[in-house]
Order: sequence, then structure tokens, then C-alpha cells
Amino acid sequence: MRYRKRRKWKYLTEDPEQFVVGDNFPDVEFGFLKVENGVLHIQPKYAWDGASGPTIDTRNTMTPSLVHDAFYQLMREGVYPVSVKPYADRLFYEMLKERRMWFARARLWYRAVVVGGPTSSYVLEAP
Repeated sequence: MRYRKRRKWKYLTEDPEQFVVGDNFPDVEFGFLKVENGVLHIQPKYAWDGASGPTIDTRNTMTPSLVHDAFYQLMREGVYPVSVKPYADRLFYEMLKERRMWFARARLWYRAVVVGGPTSSYVLEAP
């Protein structure tokens, strides 16, 4: 995966990306993101924040944070219902483990998105 650092957002994809995400996510298309037949497609120039909170982005966190941020954006925009949040959180955890993140750190990150993630996944309403 190729990406570069940005000012407003931390990162910007440089190439099209594809990730197998499974059947828990219905087919949708929104902006730079498309889910089709269990595969998440992310177009070049998609911006994301990397890992949130008091943590450090490392090589094994970049892809999981990209995929997780994409699903949270789809929930915030109302494309997906918030009921997909547990699947997005679990996928994030599985991706961290696949990238050989230390078990305790991966578990802590997973708990953080389960507990702290709801405010990032809800549809934002105008005041």
C-alpha cells in the first residue's frame, strides 16, 4: 500500500486499494469508496486519519486504520446503518492480528474502538 502524509488529514492513498471485507457489508458506492461482492475498493486520493487517540501509527496499523476509517465514514454519511459497526470493529481487530500486531496492543486498540468509536460512527446532524 502506498500513501503519503497530508496536513489536514494525516494520509492520502496514492493507488487504488482493494480489501476483502466479507459478506457483512452490503454493496454500496459513495465518493472514493465502493463495496462490491465483499470487497472494499478505495480510490486514489482518499484521505484518512490513521489511528486515533494517544497512539502511534506503525506499519502494521496503516491498512487496518484505512479500512476502519472508510467504514466509519460510510456510517457517518448514512450510507451504512450503525448496525455494521460491530463488523467494522471486528474486521479492524482481525486485520491488526493478521499484520502481527502484539496481541495485547491489538486487543487494547479493539476495545478502544468498541468503547470510543460510537461518536465517530454516528450520522452527524446539522445544528
